[in-house]
Amino acid sequence: MESLPGPQLDQAIANGEIQAYMTWDPFPALDVTNNNYTTLLDIGKDDPFKNEYCCFVGVSGDLVKNNPAKAAAITRAILEGATWVDKTHSKQRKSSRIIITLAVM
Repeated sequence: MESLPGPQLDQAIANGEIQAYMTWDPFPALDVTNNNYTTLLDIGKDDPFKNEYCCFVGVSGDLVKNNPAKAAAITRAILEGATWVDKTHSKQRKSSRIIITLAVM
């Protein structure tokens, strides 16, 4: 499995290097709109994920090892932000979405 930065996914499809990808917006939404790609799964809209909270955050092992206080502060800030969004914008919120997109070639 290959990992590519979001902006390179469309070019990798065009070059025939990959046939599908999984990533977060705006890349899949742009490709669905601009390139006629097909969405296979949108965890913001499709079962079994649509009623679940999205997403994940990774903190590097080096940061945890070398600066655990900073790693903990980053984690707390993200959790506090998510809690604030949940409490203050529950009816209006739009969660980040990961969309598995397939190029229709």
